[in-house]
Amino acid sequence: MRRLLGHLPSLLIVSILYVGCSSQPEVGIPDHIKKLDSLTIYSSDEPPTFDMILQRKQTFSENDTLALGTIADVAVDDSNRVFLADADQHTIHVFDADGRYITRFGREGKGPGEFIKFSRNVFTVRDSLLYVWGSELERISVFSLANFSNTATYSLVPRNFDDIDIRGIEMAMQGIDDVRAGDTFLVAFFIPPIFDFDNPGLYYFLVDKEAQFLSGNILELDAPKFFEAGSVFRHPLVAIGVDDRFFTAWTEDFLIKIYGPKGNYQQAFYYPFENTPLNEDTYLDQYTDIPSMHDRIKDMDLPPTWPALDEMLIDDQNRLWISTIVKDLDVYRWWVLEENGKLLARFTWPRNREIEVIKNGYVYTIEVNKKTGLERVVRYEINMR
Repeated sequence: MRRLLGHLPSLLIVSILYVGCSSQPEVGIPDHIKKLDSLTIYSSDEPPTFDMILQRKQTFSENDTLALGTIADVAVDDSNRVFLADADQHTIHVFDADGRYITRFGREGKGPGEFIKFSRNVFTVRDSLLYVWGSELERISVFSLANFSNTATYSLVPRNFDDIDIRGIEMAMQGIDDVRAGDTFLVAFFIPPIFDFDNPGLYYFLVDKEAQFLSGNILELDAPKFFEAGSVFRHPLVAIGVDDRFFTAWTEDFLIKIYGPKGNYQQAFYYPFENTPLNEDTYLDQYTDIPSMHDRIKDMDLPPTWPALDEMLIDDQNRLWISTIVKDLDVYRWWVLEENGKLLARFTWPRNREIEVIKNGYVYTIEVNKKTGLERVVRYEINMR
C-alpha cells in the first residue's frame, strides 16, 4: 500500500488548514469527520489522473435454447468465465469468456448442491472454488471451478450463540461477505431497529466451517435509517479488499474508513461533497410504477437531500469504485479511487446498467434486453487513458 504522504501536495492532511479554490459551492467538513484519526482530506476539485472509457465487448444472455430468469448475482473466474445465479430457476448458469453457454449446475431442493432461494450477493470466488450462499437454508455450497462438482456443503448457523452477548443476534444472519483462508467465513448479522432491541446494527463475525464463532464481532456498523414508508435513505456500505481489509462508508458522506482484517481501524479519507437536494416530486418519480406508494410518500417527513453515495465496489486491484447521486437521477457519477483515496477517474453511467463485478480489466453489468424484457450480463473493457 502506498504511503499517504507520498501524494503531497495533491492532498491535504487533516492537521493542515483546508484551503482551495473551487468552482463548486463550498462544503463544510462536519465535526464528526474532523475528529477522526489518520484522516486524509482531498479537494473536491481534485483532477482525475485518467479519462475513463468503458467499451462494450460481450453479452451473456438467453438464446434459442436457453431462457434466463432474474439474475441474483454474477461471478467471474480468472479465465473470464461468467457465472449467473438464476433466482427463478434456482440454478447457476456458466458461460465461457466469448459468451458461449457451457452448462448449468445446482437445482431447487434441500440436498447437497441444491438451493431454495437466491438472494443478492451469493457468490465468492477463491482458490479455484465457487462459494454459493443459500439464505433460506443458511448454508454455503462449495463447487469446483474445474468440473462444477459440489465438493462441500457447510451449515453456517453458529452453534455457540451463547458466547455472543448481543441480544437478537441469533435471528439476524444476513449472509457471507468474504471467504478467508482455511474455509473461514466472514458472516454479516443485521439487527434492524424495528426489532426494538437496544443494539441495532450490522455486525461482522468470523465463523469456521464447523459453524463456530471464532471470536467476538470484529466490526460493528450503524443500522440503516428507515423512514415511514420503509425506504432506506442512509445506510452502511462495505467492500472487502483482496487483502481482507474492510472499506466502509455511511451513504450520507463521501467518507471512507479503512479497517484491518481483524477490524482494527487504520485510516480514513474524505471528499467534501454537496448532496443533491431531495423534494417530494423527485422522490415520487422513483415510484411511477407503484401508485400505492404515492399517498404514503406525501405523508413522509423527507430528508432535505439525497445521500451522497449509492454503492461501493472493489476490484481485483484493490481500487474502489464508488457511485454518487447527482441531479440527473437517471445516472450515477462513478469515482474510481486508489485504496488510499487518490482519484484515478470519474465517469457518468446509466443507473439501468447496474455494475456488479470489476475484474480482469473488465466491468460486468446487469441490464435488461429491451426487446425481450429479460435480464442479461454485459461485459465492458476498462480503458483508463
